[in-house]
Amino acid sequence: MKKEFRFFAWLNFFIVALFVILVISQSNKKFVLDEIDFPGVATTISKTGLPYEYRGEKEKRALGLWHPPLYAYSLGAFVKVFGSNENTVRAFGMSCTLISAILCILIYKVLFQATWRLINKFTAVFLPIFLLHPYTIANTTLPDIDSTILPVTILIFIYGLIRSSVSGNNNEPIEWSLKKTIFMSLLFSINLWAKLTTPLVLIPLLSAILYVRGIKLVKSLIVGINVAFLGGAFFLITYGLYCYLLTLPFDYTFKFLISSFTKNAAAGGAISEK
Repeated sequence: MKKEFRFFAWLNFFIVALFVILVISQSNKKFVLDEIDFPGVATTISKTGLPYEYRGEKEKRALGLWHPPLYAYSLGAFVKVFGSNENTVRAFGMSCTLISAILCILIYKVLFQATWRLINKFTAVFLPIFLLHPYTIANTTLPDIDSTILPVTILIFIYGLIRSSVSGNNNEPIEWSLKKTIFMSLLFSINLWAKLTTPLVLIPLLSAILYVRGIKLVKSLIVGINVAFLGGAFFLITYGLYCYLLTLPFDYTFKFLISSFTKNAAAGGAISEK
């Protein structure tokens, strides 16, 4: 048993180490085009706490609220500690990818109530497929929401949902309480702080999982609506307070969202396409 555990431990260590080496080998590449935007905002946040970006003498304070600023502030905190450069920004993406991998393993453990032996076998298959895939490595080095903080918040939501919907016997219907609804609403609001669009798929997922776990269809849909409403309310209240305290335009992010769909964004000081 100890030999088996030691074998899988070393195997996982080798896979993670190889992933880190592959990412580091690409980390010192200069940012190109709009890759500089989020790192620029994060650097300003690390110094002033405000989400602005320096774009030259003609635009010294470009507002960086293209999306809710969870990613920008998370990266800003990382930059504050480790410095502002290409290696640091991409190291943050690498950290998010590794956290995502850990969350996937935890989801597997809870979902299948797996023993450590099964978890070892799962990681031996999952980690190389996920971490060593060229797509994963390429996206890890991108300073963008979708490949860094957003997978982490989505997986936290899924992990919380599965933990909340697991009973002692998987064949028995679960009990759903108001406390669980509030808890999932808070997790949903955190996802909205990362991005306004992609996390919306979590609501039908929540209803579907509750229905599969034995809750009646109508109640599953009502729980989903409640989580969406409460989570949206939590987000709007906290985001409004954030904008008020820092004297930032509350509607900027929402106007950008609309403009990104209509592709009618203006150049210059107006909202630009991101």
